[in-house]
Amino acid sequence: MTRITDSANATELAKPSVWLAILAEFDFPSGMLYASDAIHWVTYAGNGYYPTGEVASIGGVQEEVETIARSVTCVLGGPAEMVAHAMDEVYQGRGVTLRLAPLSESTGQPVGTPEILWEGRMDVMTPRAEKGVGVIELTCEHRLRREPRIARMTNVDQQMAYSGDTFV
Repeated sequence: MTRITDSANATELAKPSVWLAILAEFDFPSGMLYASDAIHWVTYAGNGYYPTGEVASIGGVQEEVETIARSVTCVLGGPAEMVAHAMDEVYQGRGVTLRLAPLSESTGQPVGTPEILWEGRMDVMTPRAEKGVGVIELTCEHRLRREPRIARMTNVDQQMAYSGDTFV
């Protein structure tokens, strides 16, 4: 079973050579930040994704059979003003979405609807200077971490909550 839901994406991914981009959406209080790892501007849903090229990276998006909430580290580079502005934001707990976008060789734009690769929340931001560029390392927690634990409601659970009660 494939996780690709858009037929145009599936067709593009079946080709022997494919252009791919990761589209990242960061929900900062001052407004959305749209960035991609492409070397040119990518447009999706009316939003322009800033081309970060080699000054951005996304570490270790793991897909497993088990339901485990894995974190992801996003590294964004840019002018010192961008880094300083980002550090002034109250960002913790705000949304992050990563999308996988197969790109058309002729236009450099997504061939279909980019597939959601990962969703979560911003957690820890670490600024640094690297190769003369301001860099933000942003650790993001998976969306499953914000969901409450689910009780299975066995007889033991029921007795702990309501001593003496019985299942009927």
